[in-house]
Amino acid sequence: MEIIRDLQNCTSEKTSVITIGTFDGIHLGHLKILETLLKIGKDSKLVSTLVTFNTHPKVILNSELDNSVKLLSSMDEKFELLEKIGIEKVVVVDFTDHIANLSYQEFVQNILIDKLKMEHLVIGHDHSFGKGRGGNSETLSRLGQAKGFQLTRVEPHFVEDKPASSSVVRTFLGLGKVRVASLYLGRFYTLTGKVVHGDGRGKKMSFPTANLDVGACKKIIPMNGVYAIDVLVKGRRLKGMMNIGFRPTFENRGHTLEAHIFDLNEDIYDEIITVYFKKRLRKEQKFSSIEELIKQLKIDKDKSLLL
Repeated sequence: MEIIRDLQNCTSEKTSVITIGTFDGIHLGHLKILETLLKIGKDSKLVSTLVTFNTHPKVILNSELDNSVKLLSSMDEKFELLEKIGIEKVVVVDFTDHIANLSYQEFVQNILIDKLKMEHLVIGHDHSFGKGRGGNSETLSRLGQAKGFQLTRVEPHFVEDKPASSSVVRTFLGLGKVRVASLYLGRFYTLTGKVVHGDGRGKKMSFPTANLDVGACKKIIPMNGVYAIDVLVKGRRLKGMMNIGFRPTFENRGHTLEAHIFDLNEDIYDEIITVYFKKRLRKEQKFSSIEELIKQLKIDKDKSLLL
């Protein structure tokens, strides 16, 4: 898969079929669009191309949202998913004020046609772009007739009577409903980070934990609670459970993400691990004693092993 980050010097020699958007999470609704893109590319011998953005457009359009726009996928995760799907080219646009102020006609002509030689445009059922979101299926259809490109509008993908969308997935993750979120994503939601030192309290209770540091990651953190998880560590995928929250049984603790990984008996400090969220087992709670906490952790482990 070819990745183009320098739009200024980008010139395509081959004609293309293009879709455009943030594609955060690459959920099943996105997948339906991308499958349409690939089919058109194969049938018409056009390069399947995704035009996306390095910054969520909402941040540029409303700077106050900078710290509140939580993502479902990092750019690297997005690239990995797109390559697996079979997309041939990804163009990452620096979403600046200049880009935000381009009309949809200017964006189509200056970027999609002039630089990428677009012959076919694929959009989602409710997608619009350009200044004032003027480029929608109706206006783009008319523009296509004038400029000589075809337009395909893809209908939504429904899961349990709701169209799959990034906002729906974020809502379910915010409620801790990771299993429902996975139905819309078509896979488990993940977080990747470095294992850092904690206070060693879990080890003393025979439940050693890997404290996950996600750094400056802007991905959404699921609702506080205890989750059944899988963990990819050193090339192995193991079962485990994770507590997200403030550990109320202990005093004065900050917000943590702690994973107890089953069948792992080695030092993994500074390792990069990926956590797959399978199901929320229970809310975070304060126990009257360490013994009561350990008793509950054993129950949590038994439930996790069944998933």
